[in-house]
Amino acid sequence: MAASTGAGGRAGRSVRSELRHDIRLRSALVLVVGAWLALSPLLITFGGPVRVWSQVGVGLALVVLGAVRVARPVRTAPLGLLNGALGVWVIVSAFVLHLQTVSAVAWTNNFFLGLLVVLLAVSGAVACSFAAPAPLRVHRTRLLHR
Repeated sequence: MAASTGAGGRAGRSVRSELRHDIRLRSALVLVVGAWLALSPLLITFGGPVRVWSQVGVGLALVVLGAVRVARPVRTAPLGLLNGALGVWVIVSAFVLHLQTVSAVAWTNNFFLGLLVVLLAVSGAVACSFAAPAPLRVHRTRLLHR
């Protein structure tokens, strides 16, 4: 019985390490999208300082959050939710800042990259819930059943 428990523990660690790797990959993609958003005003016309600084600010925030999440994927899970919120702003800003009146490329850029950030953030949050160490999940469950 002890041998099967040990093997299951090793398999569990392997799955958790794969999930951590997946979270790091998602976070690295968020970092790349953030870098593109920060640099995109150099290549795409956004038509005004508010629109440009929105791009640069959100892009730099995504770069920083992505870098932190690559370094500590599971322990920084709440930052993934912040990534999702920034992704929602990128989508909404396409409409609020009327990017469609400035450039179809700018609107498309924001809409689809914001959608990508939201999808990466949500999938990363789901993966984080499975990548947490098993003793922590068991411990929380025991506290609820006492």
